[in-house]
Amino acid sequence: MLLYVKGYALIIRNQNTGLPERLEFIPTKAVKQLDYEGTDVFEVDGIEGVVFSDDMLCIHSLLGASPLDLHAETFGLAKAAERYAAEYFNNGSIMTGVLSSDQPLKKEQLDIVRDSWNASSAGNLTRVLPAGFKYDRIALSPDEAQNIESRKMSAEDIARIYNVPAALIGLEGNFTYSNTEQAGIFFAKHTILPIARRIEQEIENKLLTP
Repeated sequence: MLLYVKGYALIIRNQNTGLPERLEFIPTKAVKQLDYEGTDVFEVDGIEGVVFSDDMLCIHSLLGASPLDLHAETFGLAKAAERYAAEYFNNGSIMTGVLSSDQPLKKEQLDIVRDSWNASSAGNLTRVLPAGFKYDRIALSPDEAQNIESRKMSAEDIARIYNVPAALIGLEGNFTYSNTEQAGIFFAKHTILPIARRIEQEIENKLLTP
């Protein structure tokens, strides 16, 4: 539900008594919700026919839309920052640049120099320039691009999307008992409780029947 708007669980009932015996988790992408004469029915991958609403727990998100869709740019920025940091360290902390020479070279010579330079980047802290070449960096360093700060901001944005206090996931440096306790109370009251109530209502309606 938190990822895809709705979360589903199939209610498996006893064939003789009709009483619920267990719940079977169904991935959201495997379910297609339809309207049949004003009644919700569900097409489920791997199940013939349709499943009626009485046999499917369906937990709705308060947002009414997927957080992944609503905040695609935020998640994309966080992913890009992680990819940038990974590339930086995988390259031995040396970012993309240009090798240039004041001498005319054939394509075969250029290929050899480029391949040799790229091969020397794997874990080497010291790299040697070929004779007659100079190296010019064309990408910003993580400090210049404020990569660490942008990754922290992305984490805070994602926490905010899911209504999770930053103190609970280690994003605040000034931890105290008081502010952590208040963050825990906020999380329980404004994040967990609304979700729990929606689950509770669906269970009462479809499982705890007279």
